[in-house]
Amino acid sequence: MSEIRSVEWWNDMGEDLSDVIRNGFDTYRHNLKISIPFLLYLLLISAIFIPIVILLLFGGFGSEELMPLWILVFLLVMLSGFIFLAGAVGMAREATLEGNTTLGTMWTEGKKHYIRVILAEVGLFVILMICMFALLIPLFIIGDADGSVIIFLVFISVMIIFFLFAIALVYIVPVSIVVDNLGAAEGIKRGIGFIRFNTRDMLLISLLYLAASIAIELSVVIIIFVASAIFGFEDVIFSESEQYSDLFSIPANFIELVVLYPLFIVLWTRFYMGRTGKLSEKETEMAHLETSTDKKDTFNLTGS
Repeated sequence: MSEIRSVEWWNDMGEDLSDVIRNGFDTYRHNLKISIPFLLYLLLISAIFIPIVILLLFGGFGSEELMPLWILVFLLVMLSGFIFLAGAVGMAREATLEGNTTLGTMWTEGKKHYIRVILAEVGLFVILMICMFALLIPLFIIGDADGSVIIFLVFISVMIIFFLFAIALVYIVPVSIVVDNLGAAEGIKRGIGFIRFNTRDMLLISLLYLAASIAIELSVVIIIFVASAIFGFEDVIFSESEQYSDLFSIPANFIELVVLYPLFIVLWTRFYMGRTGKLSEKETEMAHLETSTDKKDTFNLTGS
């Protein structure tokens, strides 16, 4: 019963979602260095893949011959990514509490928690795959039944909600592990319980992330097509759209990884800390102080 009470306590505390977004964005704006872990991760990926591309182009090797190397590189990229993820959460936690963070925090928190984060993400992957297949089974069973269109639409709606929950879990579990110094299994359990008692706001944040990601993708495509039309390349791009689709995704993926992802790490971290009582009144006041100062300076500039 004590565990149930503590979980219910999460739902009654913390800032409103609008305050989380506003204050979290302000924290990120004053701590853009939180993007550095993801930028370093991107540079690491480039440093790992460039030698393999050189071997393919100039070394006379085929893709099949380099398959073991590809697998090794994939594992290295995946495992190293969790170090930067744990480090970024640690930086977001420090910035949320103190208004500022350092790169030293990234290395400290990354080394301390990355094994737990790796195990938790692997466990999450297995859980989510099992759940997804469990949702797919009824679709195959009743696929030929009457009214299958309606059933299919209901199934799509359920899958969208499931996808939003999956986004929330992928974010909140590393946050719970780093903020509360939990093990992998405890982090997954805490994350699921946290989402269960904060369902509405968690789904809204996931939906906001999804909408922002789609908006970035569309914006990049529009900018490229407009630029190509101005400079007379639209015929080439439209005639070879499949070839250029990967090219379109590069700037969008860069923006999502280096800007959108760290911003939402800050939002998830602040939301989790607020709802689990990690933000005391004094700490919340400190987080608001810089925003209030900015507003005051703007007011004084108007001459009022």
